[in-house]
Amino acid sequence: MNRNSTRAGRGLPRPALWVALSVFVGAGAFFVAGSRAGEPHRGPIAVPNPEAAAPVESTIAGVRHVTHSAAPEIAVIDSNFPSRPARLLFFEGRPANPRPQGDVLTLDGAGGVLSVDPRMRVHRVWADVEGRQIASVAAAPDDGLWLVTGDGEVLLVGRDGGVDVSLPGAFDYSVVASDREGRAWLVRSHEHLVFRPEFGATPLLVRLDAEGEAEATLGSGLIPRDFLLAHLASSGRIAVTDSVIYYAPFIRDEVVALSTSGDTLWVTRRGLPQSTAEPRFEINDGEPMIDYAPVNLGIAVGPDGLLYVLSVPGFTTEEGRLDVVDAETGHLVRTAELPVPLPTLAADEEGRVYLLDEFRLLTGVPPVERLPFQAFDLELLGEGGDRMSLHSGRAGAGRVGRKCQPSMRFRRASKMMISSS
Repeated sequence: MNRNSTRAGRGLPRPALWVALSVFVGAGAFFVAGSRAGEPHRGPIAVPNPEAAAPVESTIAGVRHVTHSAAPEIAVIDSNFPSRPARLLFFEGRPANPRPQGDVLTLDGAGGVLSVDPRMRVHRVWADVEGRQIASVAAAPDDGLWLVTGDGEVLLVGRDGGVDVSLPGAFDYSVVASDREGRAWLVRSHEHLVFRPEFGATPLLVRLDAEGEAEATLGSGLIPRDFLLAHLASSGRIAVTDSVIYYAPFIRDEVVALSTSGDTLWVTRRGLPQSTAEPRFEINDGEPMIDYAPVNLGIAVGPDGLLYVLSVPGFTTEEGRLDVVDAETGHLVRTAELPVPLPTLAADEEGRVYLLDEFRLLTGVPPVERLPFQAFDLELLGEGGDRMSLHSGRAGAGRVGRKCQPSMRFRRASKMMISSS
């Protein structure tokens, strides 16, 4: 039989089959190359750290403590915009809290609530808070919002943007995170310094139910010898999963994993030199001062299930540090130094970290959702008492201008300052 003849069940001679297969493979390679054309070159996610050392573990009162001197890897921060789905972790240093829909909630630094999806598309979320300043945001049940105002008030906002519940906060000033069921977890905020004495047993965390009522407390707040500084001693940030709350205190080199039943699962430390065991008052050149330094600024759970902790690398406020921690063991996976203390960061499922330009994110907000100018009605000088308002031209002269709603960029000052109240 001729070798070029067809076999049973085959419709092409063998040479023709090889030609067709070659064309198909070539076309597939061309398609893959074409689909990646224009995608920026991606380097490694991390590189080995030549100064790496094994962590030291010990058990204290039944709790596992992990102490590190250096991470096994150094994270390589990608300055290109993500070309694949990613999760926003921090916006200008503010942690982003995830929602069940897959997007995250954060603040724009001017009191506006932002929703950012895995493609880094930004939308504004409406909340009619009647002029209150918003200091913290998290997801609530039924597409609602948990908000903490600048006065420490806790608001439960419904899907329509209206306030359903308004109640005093569990602490003078707090930040909020939420679990998958939409329950709010509150911890003392480090953005306000409160001089209020606390005595005895005080909770570290407070959980609110879907109606805003306190239903559980977790942990114990630290009461320092200078008890007026109890709020500062226990302030920090938290990240919440289904069964674990991760607490990063503001002034101590710690990350603590707590079960929802109140058990401490592990405590990890990274050898940061500015850690303060407890704050205290002191007199310096005749002036009263508080002896402390900032350590942890934020904590978030990435799409890869790892913890991302934003910290200050030492006695400086000009740079930042990002630590990636195994959520199960507390082991430090990788670390990176950042050129700014309050960065905008995202991570994808592979663990690649992106340093983003927040201005580029905000310019992606649809024009109809951008913040308008505040309403004004001003008298024009030298023109016979004419007036100008936001929605009109010179009303007294009868000349009506077009409605003005420009896009504005707001930037939170990159300072490690704490206001007192």
